[in-house]
Amino acid sequence: MEWPLDPAQTMLVRFYDPEVKGADEQGRTLDYILSWNDATLERCHNYIQTLFPLPEPSGVFDNAPLVTMEIRQQFKNRPELRENLITAFNRMLSFYGLEYQKVQGSDDSVDWNPNTDVKRVITQAENWETAAPRWVVPRNHNHLRITRIIRSLRVLGCKEEAHALHCFLEEDKDVLEIVSKQSRDFWTRAADNKLWLPPHELDPMAAGTVWLAAEKLYFEDSDQ
Repeated sequence: MEWPLDPAQTMLVRFYDPEVKGADEQGRTLDYILSWNDATLERCHNYIQTLFPLPEPSGVFDNAPLVTMEIRQQFKNRPELRENLITAFNRMLSFYGLEYQKVQGSDDSVDWNPNTDVKRVITQAENWETAAPRWVVPRNHNHLRITRIIRSLRVLGCKEEAHALHCFLEEDKDVLEIVSKQSRDFWTRAADNKLWLPPHELDPMAAGTVWLAAEKLYFEDSDQ
């Protein structure tokens, strides 16, 4: 099922559309943002909300675009949008000193996918030693970014990539030794909560984001 998107909602779709190459509210395209060096990605704080949008308002950026039911379905129905989302994901992984790979799985692999026989794996990259100090610390704003990335990937139909990132965060000894339990708990809730419950919601019976909770009434392929 397709919906006519409201003009105010089309920015995210146009931004990720590889043919349209739309701009965000600051006039920046996806390609432009992804071309930034690591110092700019660290310093600027108003791009991550567009790269990895959420259905809930941002607590720090009032004009952050929101994912609606219509936008979620656009991403789920159009692989080219998800491919560009994964391109943004890979750029942020590089920023964090990480690398994403799809490797051949086996039926005794924990994350084996019987439909594709491919396992998604995230590991430390060659630039880990220089990148990790910007976020593998007890308290850091990048922990909030990572929470957002995990949840956004799930909401927009890339749950395997979200799962792979969370698996790395749960298993890497450097992360486990240095990053606070509070941050790691947020990552776990972003990865494991029912999809309609944002990671700051501790009550499993809360209404959460109502349209996501109701979505399962309309779509059999809902994430949760």
